[in-house]
Amino acid sequence: MSKLCGLNVVKLREELQKRSLVTSGNKEVLVARLKEALIDEGKNPNEFKFDGADDDNEISTGTFTTAKMMELLLSMSTEIKQQSERQTEELKQIKEQSEQQSE
Repeated sequence: MSKLCGLNVVKLREELQKRSLVTSGNKEVLVARLKEALIDEGKNPNEFKFDGADDDNEISTGTFTTAKMMELLLSMSTEIKQQSERQTEELKQIKEQSEQQSE
């Protein structure tokens, strides 16, 4: 069992999904969302233990499966896409500001 701060992104998303909560965002956002959910459930997020959260050692023990790898890659891909979209939006805003200043 592991504490909230020890969960990886995949486990955070699993815990959020169990609670029918939004699973998008980076690790910091996911931790904050799950922490809030635990508080709403009347649980102490600093002491709550998650079952099966010590699976981070799967690679070293040889139990890391193709399905787990695909899940991890999908998670990373989603995060990269979201970051790219945010950066594109920021660039658009910078361009608009630059055009307004040059007028």
